[in-house]
Amino acid sequence: MGGFKRASLNRGKWIFFITVFFCFCIEDRFVTPKVKQFTVTFDANGAAPAPQSSVAVDSGAVFSTVIPDDPQKPDSTFIGWFDDKGKMYTASTIIVRDVTLTAKWIITTYTVTYMANITGAAAPADPHSPYPRGAQVTVLDIDSLERPNYAFDGWNTAANGSGTPYAAKTVFNIYSNIVLHAQWVLSVGEFIDTRDYQVYATVEAGGKKWMGKNLNYAADSSWCYSNDSSNCVKYGRLYNWDSAVQSCPPGWRLPARQEWTDLINAAGGDNIAGTKLKSSLPNWNGDDEFRFSAMPGGCRYPDNTFYHAGDRGFWWTADEFNENSSYRLFMRSDSAEVFEYYYQKNYSYSVRCVKD
Repeated sequence: MGGFKRASLNRGKWIFFITVFFCFCIEDRFVTPKVKQFTVTFDANGAAPAPQSSVAVDSGAVFSTVIPDDPQKPDSTFIGWFDDKGKMYTASTIIVRDVTLTAKWIITTYTVTYMANITGAAAPADPHSPYPRGAQVTVLDIDSLERPNYAFDGWNTAANGSGTPYAAKTVFNIYSNIVLHAQWVLSVGEFIDTRDYQVYATVEAGGKKWMGKNLNYAADSSWCYSNDSSNCVKYGRLYNWDSAVQSCPPGWRLPARQEWTDLINAAGGDNIAGTKLKSSLPNWNGDDEFRFSAMPGGCRYPDNTFYHAGDRGFWWTADEFNENSSYRLFMRSDSAEVFEYYYQKNYSYSVRCVKD
């Protein structure tokens, strides 16, 4: 009996031990270990309203789980959130420590850009641009910018003048980028020849004042094309060189080769000046940008025959090549060029006068 009792007791101890051990294992298996957390603190750096100041996140979480909406700050652009080491936190940045993230800003600035509104020309640049938001801007003048036969008429936000106008030297406060286009108005003058009271437009180009159409003064040794007076009205008269050098009205004269060269250079050079100087007459292929209105008046030969009206224009210069010949300019309907060559003085060409 006694032996049986001891055996029963020993067996009971083992059952108790096994039971406790089994329960401990079960409990240890199903208890979740505590995960470490970090605190992310936000400093909006002057933004209002500021985001929640601190957020607890699990170790290993990515920033996208706590990233707030971008803060707003007047006159500034939000760049991002940065830690104390200058590292920028993006949506995929892993949180591995307690960290304070500070909003980074740049001051918003705006530019003022000026456009000449002339092909190939550069407008003045504003030395103070860009400006902080709300800063005062003084509108520039055109400085040395010029457009032949046009006067400057201020600036506009639209190239065609349909936008908001801005006068030179006015002041405004800037709240957005702005582009200002120069505005131009025709500045064509007028001259009356008191010898016969004919009226001529005048244009300024190449540093000189020119008549804006061919001379039509009935001097000796001058003719209408084909001896038809209606052609004088349309094209002006044709003069031999001896008549040309003395037919311009007082205060005006036949231009020298160099003055023609200066005019041609102002219109873009030999290769393209013809288009800009020619009138916009059909089939003459000119756009008359310079309001010079060169016409295809043709020429007269010494035998009183006429050629090239509607197709070519010829103009005398004041410079002689030799005793019998002088230099002339001519343009053709099939070319944008301006040509120069000398020819016999007894041929008759158109005349343009230049102001003394």
